[in-house]
Amino acid sequence: MIEKAVSDTDGEAEFWLSSGWSPGCEGSRWHTDSSSLNAPTRHLEAYPWCRFDDKVTVATTRLDAEAPTGPIDLLWVDVQGAQRKALAGAPETLQRTRYLYIECHPAPMYDGEPTFEELCGLLPGFVVVKRWESDVLFRNTALTSRLSWPFGWVLARASAESLARPVAAALRRIRRRASR
Repeated sequence: MIEKAVSDTDGEAEFWLSSGWSPGCEGSRWHTDSSSLNAPTRHLEAYPWCRFDDKVTVATTRLDAEAPTGPIDLLWVDVQGAQRKALAGAPETLQRTRYLYIECHPAPMYDGEPTFEELCGLLPGFVVVKRWESDVLFRNTALTSRLSWPFGWVLARASAESLARPVAAALRRIRRRASR
């Protein structure tokens, strides 16, 4: 795992740390999943129990600087409102990506978060395979046929669970460093 925030530049940026107990989960899971490079806006209204009391400086990287060479079957982007930054740092990576699974809220939750229409405009050559309430699966028309998308969705579902623990662990390490 690369402990850097995905952005449009290699360097450093302020990172808004989320915290709080999700209703019904008090005592079982401290919420860090909403941390972002972008300041929360509507998120504060939609989830008033989720706080953003702390900011830390984190290293940033572009996907083009970190992604492996060769074809990418599925790129999963869950960057809490920083989609523009992540995509701006990934033009070469996107050219090699068959499917892109990306978060897209019905209304922007963070400063600078793109709407669905804006997100589609940031992805020329990609078409929507499926849109859910807060996520979209795109297909790169230059690399795929319409018949191949279910394989990508199976990969997407399997990846969510395998990524949750390492991402949470990395956020805990960032928090510990910030408190020193």
